[in-house]
Amino acid sequence: MEGEIPRSPEASTRPVLRTVSLFGLPLAAITVDEFIDQLMVWAGDREASRVVGYLNAHTSNLIHRDPSYRRAMEGLDLLYADGMAVVRASARLAPPGVPERVNAGDFLVRFLWAAQARGRRVALVGSRPETVARCAATLREQVPGFEFALVQHGHFALGGPEEEDVLEALAAARVDMVLVGMGSPRQEQWASSVRARGGVPVIWCVGALFEYFGTRRRAPVWMRQAGLEWAFRLALEPRRLARRYLLGNLEFLWRVWRAAR
Repeated sequence: MEGEIPRSPEASTRPVLRTVSLFGLPLAAITVDEFIDQLMVWAGDREASRVVGYLNAHTSNLIHRDPSYRRAMEGLDLLYADGMAVVRASARLAPPGVPERVNAGDFLVRFLWAAQARGRRVALVGSRPETVARCAATLREQVPGFEFALVQHGHFALGGPEEEDVLEALAAARVDMVLVGMGSPRQEQWASSVRARGGVPVIWCVGALFEYFGTRRRAPVWMRQAGLEWAFRLALEPRRLARRYLLGNLEFLWRVWRAAR
């Protein structure tokens, strides 16, 4: 089943983005270039606040286990395919599926160049203090002249005074886009709070993205293109990730098989 993602008036002359239904969620059939363009357009609309998130094998499993997480994912303004497993599943269950994998780690530098060119103010919120700080420093080196409007760790209690301080800092910095790297489902919950507060046009949930530019090694390009980045991560952290990837991937494949039948 296909649908459409509403676009802002600034983008009204461009084709409406197509969506496909995967596990009951509207998945954007979007390319990386279209994704960057859409977020830049939304970032210029300060009358609205939109939440963007991703679907991969792990988060797909979570939506089936946690009803509150499913509701949060259903409330996203744009949901994109972060993993090759989801790209292939969409081709199988909702042909022709989505055109390509949209993985932030592959194009974040290009995204920031586009933000700099359009004068968009970007904040990073998430990860440990040393990780997000190192991520910001690495990205400043790769995009000379770029300055983040706010760099904030994500280890604060939701609903507490520290969270209120972060929300006030986002408002004071006049942030156009905030990248939220807290892992699921915490980041989607917090993104909903930011949207309810208003004042931030784009809230983009990015998972472990800051770690890839701060403290964690990425898989070689060929492994990412083949959909094997999970195997690289598993080899680096077998104890922590064995259950998520070995059992989780089997669970995902079973769901795709059952849906196909």
